[in-house]
Amino acid sequence: MTETNLERMYRAGKVGIPDHADLVSRVSADFHAALEVFDQQAALAGDPSFLRTMLEIGGTTYGSFRSAVTTLNNCATAVLLSADHYVQTDDGAATDLDEMDPTLAALGAPVAARVPPELADPGAPGSSDGTVGSTPTPDPASVDARQRETNEEISRYVNNRN
Repeated sequence: MTETNLERMYRAGKVGIPDHADLVSRVSADFHAALEVFDQQAALAGDPSFLRTMLEIGGTTYGSFRSAVTTLNNCATAVLLSADHYVQTDDGAATDLDEMDPTLAALGAPVAARVPPELADPGAPGSSDGTVGSTPTPDPASVDARQRETNEEISRYVNNRN
């Protein structure tokens, strides 16, 4: 049996678009978790610029995922409202509704897919969740050598006194 345009609209608004929104939402959650770990590891590595750049790209991508979930949720609602309006204003559409697949007709409005949480600026130094500070840049070898010598002198002095 061939679907009518009305049936296609209801199928898209109740099943197809919400399924895609759920998929993007799940992918977004996985991506968010991966970005958080990557962000912490970048902080531990001293926030090298190439890792921060990758995190900025990841943050932009994640923002697109978030936006896509909202857009798909709104699209499903718009398609269903348009189909309902079509049924109310067109006699042929009302007939199509009566002949529509009963399992599709029985489906209620879909539950909107969960929009992922916002992500703090992952390109900023330190982890964006605040759990890991940026590892400081190591001292140059000349400064490090002087500090070691000072530490050894202090250690000799303390050990000779005991």
